[in-house]
Amino acid sequence: IQVRLNKPGMVILSDRYDSHWTATVASKDDTAYGNAQPCPVYRTNRLMRGVYLPTGDHEIIYQYQPSLFRTGSIVSFLTCLLLAGSILLTRRRSRHQSFPDR
Repeated sequence: IQVRLNKPGMVILSDRYDSHWTATVASKDDTAYGNAQPCPVYRTNRLMRGVYLPTGDHEIIYQYQPSLFRTGSIVSFLTCLLLAGSILLTRRRSRHQSFPDR
């Protein structure tokens, strides 16, 4: 979100607040928005979310990063590795049983 503030203030989105929202903010003075800095996300109006910014032109980048999603992704990946390993092991064993040593 690109905003221009004539005085310091809170930029509020009418989106639902959740503690898993993170925000980074880059000011126009920061070499064409290249140096984004983390910024705290506040609960506003009991339901919405917002960030406090100084005067000037800014770019706000919100990201939703729930920890359970990351944990679930890791568990799913490890399960896929385990499944692939067990399939390979089963095929290897069945080949050895099909062609016994003399």
